[in-house]
Amino acid sequence: MPSPSNGSYFSTNDTFVYQLRTATTVLFSFMIIIGAPGNILLLLAIGRRQPSRASYFYMLFSIALADLGMAMIAAPQRIMENYTGWPFGSFMCNFLVSIQELFVSVSVVTHTTIALERYRTIQQPFNKRFNQKTSKFLVAFIWLGCYVSAALPQAVILELYKGSDGRVYCTPEFPSDEFRRVYEVYLVVLFITVPLVIQSWCYVNVFIVVYRELKRASEGNANRKDILKRIKQKIHVVKVLVCLVAVFQCCSIPRGVLMLIREFEDDVAMATNQVFHYADVVCLFAYYVKHTVNPIILWSTSKEFRLC
Repeated sequence: MPSPSNGSYFSTNDTFVYQLRTATTVLFSFMIIIGAPGNILLLLAIGRRQPSRASYFYMLFSIALADLGMAMIAAPQRIMENYTGWPFGSFMCNFLVSIQELFVSVSVVTHTTIALERYRTIQQPFNKRFNQKTSKFLVAFIWLGCYVSAALPQAVILELYKGSDGRVYCTPEFPSDEFRRVYEVYLVVLFITVPLVIQSWCYVNVFIVVYRELKRASEGNANRKDILKRIKQKIHVVKVLVCLVAVFQCCSIPRGVLMLIREFEDDVAMATNQVFHYADVVCLFAYYVKHTVNPIILWSTSKEFRLC
């Protein structure tokens, strides 16, 4: 999601600039070191798992691919901008920077789609599940839809901008302050608030249904160990997915709140507030680091992924 040009950071003293650069470099280097190998291993594990057996494995593959893009494209850009500005010219500014929005939105929408699919599967167990062809179509549709709704709008407004430090940066240039505020609210609502509401609603209802099944099975089918085993497997799958979503949202909400604060508070006060700039870096890091934790969560909670 858009953030102020790094050029705005350099209107303050040299010590602050150095500290901010160092913090950004350390945090985003951590993201690269953990996120790149972790998501590569996750992609390989899902490939070995034969995802045709479960539709949500295609979704996890899509998320891992988007997360890998964040670790290998978005994070290095954040570090590079601190020291060199934007050296790749106008075309790459419009394409490469906007593609970050594609990775972020794909991850958000896919998490939400998984929640809806889990809800549909458990609430209506006799309905036909997504087959391999449908899962592939959904993944392709999500990538296309996210490009049109998130990456393309930003690509149109990205321009090269010369900061106060003399370096050139790639940053959104909005027609007006009102347009910028509407755009930022659009991003927060569509890619943070709405997914949070949908995911929470789905998983709360899923847990209610699954635990009711477990209670009935325990009381009325004490000797049917196979039924209890299947229900407990359902619970485990849902717990893993809920864990992924919970971390995802905990990392997203601070970023959304800070974006709204930046838009509706005094611009001059925000530009000269060092605490705000540190908070901006930390929240942006949290917003990005959620793209590195999926392999860790899946490895720690799923024996199947550890075996893969």
